[in-house]
Amino acid sequence: IYSEAKEHFLDFCKKYEIPEASRHLFVGSPKQHILNLIESNHFDLLIVGSHGDHHIFPVRLGSISNTMVGKAKCDVLT
Repeated sequence: IYSEAKEHFLDFCKKYEIPEASRHLFVGSPKQHILNLIESNHFDLLIVGSHGDHHIFPVRLGSISNTMVGKAKCDVLT
């Protein structure tokens, strides 16, 4: 499964011309990997997506976005 996921990931990066230095593929808890990446690279800003959940509440942070807002040691833009 990992090799197939990696292949799709690399195809996506190539299609959207994402520089190699900006690519990260992890196995396991994305929350902890992202927090570690922020700390080890001294990020100033993290941009994370949110998703619409319901017409009444159009913007609701997902669990990863919510964790980043609360725990990231840098500014977070959602």
